[in-house]
Amino acid sequence: MIEMPPIVPVKYEDGTWGRKGDYPYSEEGENPLLLLRDRKDE
Repeated sequence: MIEMPPIVPVKYEDGTWGRKGDYPYSEEGENPLLLLRDRKDE
């Protein structure tokens, strides 16, 4: 399970994906919605 703090936006106005590391003192991590979008079923 990937947790994302609720303060991080899914996407910013410029179209870039929000990431955990965008905010001070938070760990680096990818946006879970971006990971699901790019997932390939095998």
